[in-house]
Amino acid sequence: MQVFEFHFNPKRKEDLVFDSFCYEPENIYERRVGSLYMVGNLKNVLPKNNRFLDNLSSVIKEKYYSPKLHLPENSLKESLRTANDHLERIAKSSDVSWLGNLSFAVLSLRNFELNFTKVGDLKILLLRGRGIIDIDEKLKLEEIDPYPLKIFGNIAFGKLAENDLILVLTKEVFDYCQSKNLLDKIAEIVPFDGEKLRGIFNHGKEDLLNISGVCLVIALTKETLIKKRESILPQQKRFSLKEAFTPIINYIKKLIKKPKLRLPHPSIPKLTIHKPAIPKIIIPKLNIKIPFMKEKMEKRIKTSSFKNIIIILVLIFLLVLGSFVFQKEKEQQLKEYQTTLSQIQEKVSQAENLLLLKELRPEAQKQANLLLKESWDEILPLTKIQNLPLKEQALAIQETMKGYLESLNRMKIIEEPLLSPDFDENEFISKKMSVLRETAPENFTSDIFCDYKSNLYSLDNISGEIIKYISTGDLKWAEPKVWIKSDSLIEAKSIIIDGGIWILNKDNSISRYYAGNLQKTLELNIFPEPKNFSRIFTSETLPYLYILEPNKNRLIIINKAGETIKQYQSEKFDNLSDFAVSLNGKTIHLFNGLKIYQIDIP
Repeated sequence: MQVFEFHFNPKRKEDLVFDSFCYEPENIYERRVGSLYMVGNLKNVLPKNNRFLDNLSSVIKEKYYSPKLHLPENSLKESLRTANDHLERIAKSSDVSWLGNLSFAVLSLRNFELNFTKVGDLKILLLRGRGIIDIDEKLKLEEIDPYPLKIFGNIAFGKLAENDLILVLTKEVFDYCQSKNLLDKIAEIVPFDGEKLRGIFNHGKEDLLNISGVCLVIALTKETLIKKRESILPQQKRFSLKEAFTPIINYIKKLIKKPKLRLPHPSIPKLTIHKPAIPKIIIPKLNIKIPFMKEKMEKRIKTSSFKNIIIILVLIFLLVLGSFVFQKEKEQQLKEYQTTLSQIQEKVSQAENLLLLKELRPEAQKQANLLLKESWDEILPLTKIQNLPLKEQALAIQETMKGYLESLNRMKIIEEPLLSPDFDENEFISKKMSVLRETAPENFTSDIFCDYKSNLYSLDNISGEIIKYISTGDLKWAEPKVWIKSDSLIEAKSIIIDGGIWILNKDNSISRYYAGNLQKTLELNIFPEPKNFSRIFTSETLPYLYILEPNKNRLIIINKAGETIKQYQSEKFDNLSDFAVSLNGKTIHLFNGLKIYQIDIP
């Protein structure tokens, strides 16, 4: 990360003071909250307030790097509380000359996460990919608790990316840069080069003599990204082979050093056999056998004990070795999980960055949706692993993704759906059955059908045929004929006609046939991913397609180009079987077991 501070003509105006303050973390505790940057500008300043900005920045810095606070956002909030208390004390001391004249910006940056606030007419800009974004407008504002003196009242936050530039400019410098198109020239420095930045300002030295103010430039580089990856996941203690085997090695050393018990070897006399003196031979033999047997027994005891010790040591070695192998495998697996989670977090950050650019680049929203859906599929297995040390973090990331995905895919979660007050379920069922029993041709058995302009169309999803029954009036029908035949219709699930024929296929895609030919196929790229659509509906007067998915407890509305218009989902939709749409499309009735729910479409 590179930081440049440009101060233009500080002594040009006697009643104007301005300055910038940059603080980098100096120890492990300060690294938890990252870097802190401030820019201040005070007009119509009195001589006693020459150090007003220095004192204010010191108050904010001291509280921000307080060891009691850990999250950058919380630290910034507490710093602003302290700053407001400080300013309130100054005001109560009858010094209000700074009110209405103070412009001040505070930015905290850690691992590409930006939190900032400002008061007055300073400008904070994000330069990305030759685009210039006023992040005062683009980033979401979050209210914090009100203060007695509301100088600092809001915090803005957002995600940054590698090669982003943050510019903080006082009003006079901003107006100058805008009039000379310097901002566009700075945005074109890709990749960023500090010398080129200086060259842009040096090019108009004479004009710069007429302005006073500050331009703070923060360039995010790859170094910051590496730090982010290193700090995103907890580090695990490594298994030490030396540590594991030290007790065993010490024990073996003791055995080696321990003096061994040695039994004296018997002195066997040399025998001379004399034939006449047979008894003399017997007595020495008796004397020899006793010490020899004693030695043999002692050797056996020694050998047996030594063998037992060896066996125990081998068993201990195998247990430790097995534990070591298991621990290494566990560490390797955890490392893989850490890598996966880091990659997922990086994709989420990229998606957040794309959402910031959605007004500049129309395709950015679709790209963000695809990235988040891909990340969702990757993080889902991690959240299902029992006793995973990273599970809490994985669930937190998943919850963040879920919020983005539901918003991008226009999902509306209904906690308490309305029961339909005026829809007669029996009337709906009898009407449906009457098509089969009273008006349908003889021997009509299909349960996948629709009617259009008095004609009846049935789908045979075994043979892959759509059969047309032409009405001749008076409940009479001409001979049925095969209207369309295609292998793609095998196992299809639903049919509806609005002039063209819409088919809900077995793979949840939607095909439209016109004049007997396949015109187009829609594949819905939505979240949650489709599992088993059951029914489709539309009409000539409605611009939308309505799709029911009981497995996901939802009803989906798309336009006839395949773009998602709205999704309605509720835990109460736990037994969906069918639905009906009003003629104007503003009311939908969902048949859920014995209950009928009503959705009013705005």
